[in-house]
Amino acid sequence: MRNFRHFPLPTIAVSVAAAVTVFSTSSARAASIMENYSFGGLALGIPDGNPSGLTDTHSISGSRITHIESITVTLDLSGSFNGDLYAYLTNGSDISILLNRVGSASGNTFGYDHDGFNITLDDLAATNVHSYGSLITPAIGSPLTGSWQPDGRLIDPNLVLDTDAPTANLSAFVGGDLNGDWTLFVADLSSGDNHVLESWSLQVVGIPEPSSILGLACLLGSGIMLRTRRLV
Repeated sequence: MRNFRHFPLPTIAVSVAAAVTVFSTSSARAASIMENYSFGGLALGIPDGNPSGLTDTHSISGSRITHIESITVTLDLSGSFNGDLYAYLTNGSDISILLNRVGSASGNTFGYDHDGFNITLDDLAATNVHSYGSLITPAIGSPLTGSWQPDGRLIDPNLVLDTDAPTANLSAFVGGDLNGDWTLFVADLSSGDNHVLESWSLQVVGIPEPSSILGLACLLGSGIMLRTRRLV
């Protein structure tokens, strides 16, 4: 029988250095830009059966995005028994529950016993990751892949069920500033299986600070004036 530990809310205090790669491109709307931040090569062991879990914090500075419009997260977690894991992302006081003992339901309180995650979490995905087993059964030894809605269940992991409503999605970060500390917390709540945080990343679309927009407007205005003068 699998015994789950009592889950107190952890204190986020650990900061782990990682290489960050930033890309900036124009999105479909002229006022929006996209930035990507990848935190790879971590290979951080998650304490087995310990609700204190693991925190991985990265400080973002110099981002042009001061108003987040949308955000997606990738997670690469190796190990076995996915239903053991509880994970969330925070920025300031905002929180999104990424995983909350996926598969936990009235008829299966232990959750799914599959082997790891290599997934993208996106509010616009078709299916919530908590119930991925209703659509797919990963091969033995292979992680879950694909794009899924974050779990979003802001419920004690010892009590969470598939029928609980998702209320803490990635939309929690909409309207915020991308700059600041972003912390991923992951806990393995049942002993007997090992899990490792291999990597994670953020893809953020948002509106740049007003000075960036003003500079672009001035540049375009100068070009129009120059072209007008040449035509005279």
